[in-house]
Amino acid sequence: MAVLALAPGPASAAAAPQGPWVQPPADLSAAGQDTDTPQITTAPDGTVTAVWSRFNGSNSIIQAATRPPGGSFGTPVDLSAAGETAGFPQITTAPDGTATAVWSRSDGSDLIIQAATRPPGGSFGTPVDLSEGGQNAFDPQITTAPDG
Repeated sequence: MAVLALAPGPASAAAAPQGPWVQPPADLSAAGQDTDTPQITTAPDGTVTAVWSRFNGSNSIIQAATRPPGGSFGTPVDLSAAGETAGFPQITTAPDGTATAVWSRSDGSDLIIQAATRPPGGSFGTPVDLSEGGQNAFDPQITTAPDG
């Protein structure tokens, strides 16, 4: 069993002193269920969003949790639909603080790339398909241009 936790790494002799931005370790995923492929992004205002794949006992699903500047991570939310296997999440944040996550999911016969977006201070929206059905799409990647 694995629990996704974010914590600062070990300090090296040449490392800079830890600043006030360092938060204590926090378990983000539920105990007792395996997690995989965590990714993290930070908005210009310091908001941190993490995504990962979690096995819920039947399928792997994509989850996310957000931490506002100086706050704590909120309760994880499911980004991918229940009953569908999903994996390989990636996330990015635009200069305005909008976070966008992408992942692949099975529609039963093919792999489809999906995405969900969270505006600054908001919640992730309903996932949208980025690739067409009837063909496999693998290994999504995402980045954000300086103009968003």
